[in-house]
Amino acid sequence: MRLNKMVGAKLMAVLMVLSVSACAEEEKPTRPIGNADLVPFFIGFTGDGKPVVIDENGDVIEPTRVDFPIKATAIESMGSITMVQYRGSHFKLIKVGNSVYSIPLPH
Repeated sequence: MRLNKMVGAKLMAVLMVLSVSACAEEEKPTRPIGNADLVPFFIGFTGDGKPVVIDENGDVIEPTRVDFPIKATAIESMGSITMVQYRGSHFKLIKVGNSVYSIPLPH
């Protein structure tokens, strides 16, 4: 019982930090993002949390084998995406770079 209270308290602390940080003002783009500014794919998630890469036509891009090292002159950029779903909650957290998004789930 004590363990459940500790886990609950920690979860509440995390939720409070996230809700307070969500109130912070973020910079808005000065102009709308046009198609020329977007890459021709996006990343979605299946209901069980598996990432899926989808091309501009809505077709799934299957993973491929990549041999390393990549023949290139330099790494241009690097980032990560993390998704967390809490059991018993009604939202998923998705962290992209330094931004965290709270995605509501159907009840």
